[in-house]
Amino acid sequence: MKSKLKFFLIALPFIIGCSPEKASNKVNELTIVYNNSRRGEIEPCGCVDVQLGGIQKHGQLIRDLKKEGRAILHLDGGDLLFPSLNVPEELKAQWQLRADALGEAYKNMGLDATAVGELDLAFGKAWYEGFVKGKFEVVTSNIVDSKTGKPWFKPYIIKNVGGLKIGIFGITNPLLFPKDDPRFAGLRVLPYLDSAREVVKRLRGKERVDLVVALSHLGVDDELSLPKNVEGIDIIVGGHGTEEPRKVVALGDTLYLRSSFEGRKIGVVKIGFSPSRTGWLNEEELASLNQKRESIQHSIDTLLALKEKKEYKESSEYRATVDKQIEESRRELELIKKWMPQDKSKVNWYDGGLIPMLTESPNDPEISTLIEKYKSDLTTLKGGKGVNVTKVKGAIFATYQYCSQCHKKQYEIWENSSHAKAWDVLVKKHQEYNLECMACHTVGYKDNRGYGTALKDLQRRVEAEGVTGTFDYRAVQCENCHGARSTHPFDKKVGVKKVTPSTCIVCHDPQNSPNFNQTTYWVVGDEEKYGHKPICIKGLPD
Repeated sequence: MKSKLKFFLIALPFIIGCSPEKASNKVNELTIVYNNSRRGEIEPCGCVDVQLGGIQKHGQLIRDLKKEGRAILHLDGGDLLFPSLNVPEELKAQWQLRADALGEAYKNMGLDATAVGELDLAFGKAWYEGFVKGKFEVVTSNIVDSKTGKPWFKPYIIKNVGGLKIGIFGITNPLLFPKDDPRFAGLRVLPYLDSAREVVKRLRGKERVDLVVALSHLGVDDELSLPKNVEGIDIIVGGHGTEEPRKVVALGDTLYLRSSFEGRKIGVVKIGFSPSRTGWLNEEELASLNQKRESIQHSIDTLLALKEKKEYKESSEYRATVDKQIEESRRELELIKKWMPQDKSKVNWYDGGLIPMLTESPNDPEISTLIEKYKSDLTTLKGGKGVNVTKVKGAIFATYQYCSQCHKKQYEIWENSSHAKAWDVLVKKHQEYNLECMACHTVGYKDNRGYGTALKDLQRRVEAEGVTGTFDYRAVQCENCHGARSTHPFDKKVGVKKVTPSTCIVCHDPQNSPNFNQTTYWVVGDEEKYGHKPICIKGLPD
């Protein structure tokens, strides 16, 4: 008797209604943190117009969300590690050090999965395989071993987060992986649509997942058309390219997420999802539709009250007008109810978007320590050894000390300008050993007439406080724009180099100076006041 009673008590929850079908109607809340195209950026170096980004700020964001008790899914769309496939010889060691720091940072944060970006393979297939091991999961359903045809990494993984069984798969655009590129040797990239359909079918069928997420390294245009070509994808995290970030886009039953590049803005979207529902609405739309529904219902109630009026009973024309308005309002109300049930728990919803990583945004202390170690490790690199120094006869870069002997007025203006402080911003951010910054923060980088041997000369400069001697190659100086002038004015062959706004864009490029505008940065100057005609007004003191 006791055994029968025990069996009944165990079975009771299923008898009274906790069937798998009814359980699937539950809306589960999940926060997705997403990023793409970090391209090896750890933090802005201090000289860019827009001081956005910093892996340590990304880390603190994750930490804060976890403190709130959120169920988090942390994803990346690829191109995580390097800014280019072509690695300059003198930057190889630095890029690998930086990638190591990034890898440890993502391991610290807990990255659930990333897609494969072509830039991640700057050092080749074998290097990447060794790098990601033990750090984070890589998913790709359409990259296989060229010899065996077996998947290079897992086509998909399954995570259980926030009460949801989530299938995450990756796809990559074959056009980004040229067959003759040695960095992709040993790999074959299959058509992504066929691979995506196959893996979604498996996730929906055999794996019986609740939510299907695609990490898509295709580019914006192909990603926007993906839901039309592959049914069954609930969420797409985009990747590849440096297009301006967009708001979260609902593409029918699919939610499209894409962040900014270099970690400048990190995507954070909270969703409420149930496998029994289709379509997406965000909180703002939900509130708007609710308000509209209430307004229409109020109009219907007002119109129904008119039926008791004398005019309604006596005038057929009045009665027809009221009845028509009631019918139209009811039809509109039904349409709204179809899109948005009154109960929020019966609809898939999302809320959030891109969060800028501002200078004042807090830093994760553990990741900050990793970054400082990376910067310290840079000082051990023999940067000058790999630098390809040009060999040019004639004038050398004489630096501002030489120019100031005759051009005193111009020198005084320059001394107080932001150009003169171009080296200081590197030191402030501990980036004075970052070889990628040298060309736009020194005179004659990679040129034996100036800042030629990079860190060899740099070490001497950093160790000597208050350097004022001859040949101080630091900062943006006269010769950055006017060329090497040591034989001026005695050598008539050394003419005056014409400086135009195009001279500026060598350093003031879209990446570092997205706000650069020829009209506002460059004007025909007041020669009497500034000693220049024209002048770069952004380089002058306020």
